[in-house]
Amino acid sequence: MHKRIEVIVRNPGLEGTENALGAYTLDFCDEAHFAHSKKLLGDALQHLVEGSRVVIILGNEKGEEVGVDLAYYVSHRIGDANEWNPPWWLPSHGASPREAES
Repeated sequence: MHKRIEVIVRNPGLEGTENALGAYTLDFCDEAHFAHSKKLLGDALQHLVEGSRVVIILGNEKGEEVGVDLAYYVSHRIGDANEWNPPWWLPSHGASPREAES
């Protein structure tokens, strides 16, 4: 098992720049740590009240932690890290377009 949680947040003051959004990722190889962090994130998001200040800390079996202030939360993604595809950046930001599928 190799799972990953990624949380996308707004970076205040950087609106209108390529750094307007940031991503925090954490990998898991232990099912119990993964399930706990997934539940913690889900519970916090479901009980988030507009304007409230909620910070969650997700941790894996290696002792790595990611703290996220949910006031800046945009979205999240949870999936198998071995099948993870990096986001596609626009060529104007220096990335090459993906190969066309046949």
